[in-house]
Amino acid sequence: MAKTIHALIVGINAYPDQPLFGCVNDALAVGKFFKELCDKTEKKTGDKTEKLFNWNPVYLLAPHKDDKAVTVAVADDPAVANYKLPDRQVLIDQFMEHLCSDAVKPDDVCVFYYSGHGMLARAAPEFAHMEVGGMNQ
Repeated sequence: MAKTIHALIVGINAYPDQPLFGCVNDALAVGKFFKELCDKTEKKTGDKTEKLFNWNPVYLLAPHKDDKAVTVAVADDPAVANYKLPDRQVLIDQFMEHLCSDAVKPDDVCVFYYSGHGMLARAAPEFAHMEVGGMNQ
């Protein structure tokens, strides 16, 4: 039986004060990679061919108004057409509903991908030596 890759993919370009260019494209590229992986990965047993992975993504995207990347990406993955605009609550809700639901089985894979502005925070003491300047991004 095929396992499912459940993915929550976030790409934010349209920040009001400090817009970014490329985060939505990066998020769509990650989604395309996993979809193609799922479409091409199969197991042959005798005359029978079985998919190893099913693809189950949710996209949270904030493209610029004139950004055509989302329109183009729908041809690669129809799930892109149902993208939601990300904000804090939508992100929390989708994380819980999509990656922490009963639909996720023990052998499934969950992927969370984020591309957008980040922040720095002091690393916990036990990890500080692994991070430049003792900070996590």
